[in-house]
Amino acid sequence: MGALTLATKFVETTPIPDPLVRLGIAALCGRTHRKLSSQGNAANRSFATAIAGLPIAEHVDDANAQHYEVPAAFFDLVLGPQRKYSCCLFRSRADGLAVAEESHVDSTRRAARIGIDLIECHIAHGYFLHEFLSPLSNKRTDKYGGSLENRMRYPLEVFAAMRAVWPSDRPMGVRHSVTDWAEGGWTPHEAEVFAGELKKLGCDYMTATTGGLSVHQKIPIGEGHQVEFARLLRGKTGMPTIAVGMIFDPHHAERILQDGDADFIALARGVLSDPHWPWRAAATLDAEVEYPVQYVRGYKSNWLRSMRAVGAREVTS
Repeated sequence: MGALTLATKFVETTPIPDPLVRLGIAALCGRTHRKLSSQGNAANRSFATAIAGLPIAEHVDDANAQHYEVPAAFFDLVLGPQRKYSCCLFRSRADGLAVAEESHVDSTRRAARIGIDLIECHIAHGYFLHEFLSPLSNKRTDKYGGSLENRMRYPLEVFAAMRAVWPSDRPMGVRHSVTDWAEGGWTPHEAEVFAGELKKLGCDYMTATTGGLSVHQKIPIGEGHQVEFARLLRGKTGMPTIAVGMIFDPHHAERILQDGDADFIALARGVLSDPHWPWRAAATLDAEVEYPVQYVRGYKSNWLRSMRAVGAREVTS
């Protein structure tokens, strides 16, 4: 029996009242959805969508705690080599949230020990901590669900615990989905409140991203479509912000900074598309950056710099 068949059978036939089991499965849904959807098979896409729709943080009375045997092939399919690290999510409900918090804290301690300069806590894109914030995924009825205060509680507890073990002279920030882009989901106003609470706990900056939680999201993707949210959080909290999302033109990136919309620019797909983007930006904006010595002959060439600059359309003799 194939991994996909095993996983599908498990989802279709196993009642899952235990929130930690739901939490564990749903924590994989983003990876599962991308992995299976990208395979182009209709059955795979159907399964990926079904598992992505599982409620994540649903609360059930402790008396009903149960354990489920999840097929090993399910983990192999979804997690690959990371399987051994993620199975900790499938522990008894009584200690589940404590285990997840402890894992974040342990990671922070390790980062400090090996000399990492900055930590960014990921509270975005439908992953674990984001799922507590959004009404679309958080169906709990205990102190971690319902009101905005309750939905913020666990992510704030985790961040506070991380900040407590992180050196005070090193920055710690948060990457946050400011809106779910879906009806009934997390909103920019709620994000403002959340950012304010994070600031009180010692958050040094916010990276303003969006979406990633709901398959029903409607994102108006375009150049710099998330910059407005960096500007919003910067204005409301006074914290430095990082703008990210469809920023490609160096002139646009510089304008974001000069206009005060954000304090930093982050690039992801832009650098995947053009690994030398910083050097191209330097040429475009007539700036100087450091180069590895092996590259000096090419990247210090005035003629080549002019060809790298945005706007250079053809080589003339």
